[in-house]
Amino acid sequence: MRFAAKRHAGYWKPNRGHLDGIDITVINDTSARLNALSTGQVDAINRLDPKLAPLVNKNPKLEVVRAAGGWHTVVSMMQDRPPFDNLDVRLHSSGASTASRS
Repeated sequence: MRFAAKRHAGYWKPNRGHLDGIDITVINDTSARLNALSTGQVDAINRLDPKLAPLVNKNPKLEVVRAAGGWHTVVSMMQDRPPFDNLDVRLHSSGASTASRS
């Protein structure tokens, strides 16, 4: 899967939108993703297998950048249809508790 976007010339926030464009290609296979980076087919990857970080660091053209945080998973739900029209079902499916709801 591939997503491509170009900079909007009339972007409304000053000093923002510094990219001319961006191409995002989804490469699910770990080896293929790292190979694409190593051969210059892509400029950056995410979800690097931690076991492969030492291998990447051996390449002087590549750098592993570690970011604080972790994965954030998005679960899309059609909240106007059962069963997700029920807040308790949505909270349960997200791992939240109804006890924390005010």
